[in-house]
Amino acid sequence: MTSSLVVAALLASLCPAEAATLESAAARFESGYVLDEKAAEIAMAIRAEAAEARPGETCRAPEAFAEALTEALREISADKHVFVEPVPSGPARPDGEDGGGWVARWYAEAPDNNYGVAEVRLLDGNIGYLKLTSFYDLEATWQRYAAAFTLLQDTQAMILDLRGNGGGAPEAEIRVQWSFLEDGAAPPLVIDRGQAGYEARPVPDIGWPRYGGTRPLYILTDGRTFSAAEAVAYGLQSAGRAVVVGERSGGGAHIVGDPMALAGGYQIAMPQTRPVSPVTDANWEGTGVIPDHEVEAEGALDVALGLLQAEEGGSTGR
Repeated sequence: MTSSLVVAALLASLCPAEAATLESAAARFESGYVLDEKAAEIAMAIRAEAAEARPGETCRAPEAFAEALTEALREISADKHVFVEPVPSGPARPDGEDGGGWVARWYAEAPDNNYGVAEVRLLDGNIGYLKLTSFYDLEATWQRYAAAFTLLQDTQAMILDLRGNGGGAPEAEIRVQWSFLEDGAAPPLVIDRGQAGYEARPVPDIGWPRYGGTRPLYILTDGRTFSAAEAVAYGLQSAGRAVVVGERSGGGAHIVGDPMALAGGYQIAMPQTRPVSPVTDANWEGTGVIPDHEVEAEGALDVALGLLQAEEGGSTGR
């Protein structure tokens, strides 16, 4: 691994407290990162970069250092799910967990975004359209999902728009995914726990009308489709259930574990497990979900409608 300008700039100098934070980050990667074969390599690269740094007398502001360290660790590890922040002290999340830092900001935006359920429409030709921009905890969203799937349950086909969806809570993602599968279907994704092997994700109790696994399903993606949203698209695509239209997604498959303390009053969240498709024996980490029909995101809905029209021999439109 070689230094990028980002890494070199961050580590040009480190005060003693920052150096201790970096060493504890290396140790966390070494003992807990999802890919055992890369964990030691990443830790070694972090320590090598730190060893090149000049001693600094002044420490940076915690938020600025955490932001820069996040970017540097993502560069070193090639993993976009790594995140460092000062240990938060903020309002609780709806599920009772601490909600400081970026989590608090994300939840603060939820009401204005209708908790990620951005648009529900019936298009011409009895085509359902559902746009989801985020996956919040089920407690906050299930009534909205129930309303959407109830409205669209008798449509002839569905377009699920995940453009701009940066992911979120797996408990919502897995239910949306299983809404488009039949009872008894093979799980579209399993969880790789490293040396512990693969673990099946239990089929969830949906809580709203299931759309099922037979009617046409098209999923729209773009470069901002990420994480849990990619899980829906990749899982259903690899299972042969959905056709993906749009741009290649962001490429973040790994699953972040609980935050772990670092020296100096910081904490790090890093992937500790990863989803895998039983069909491909792979996932979308680093590559993104590759659309079946790769087109500019802005025109993806029109392309999907055209494909549906050709598939069904009927007339569809907005």
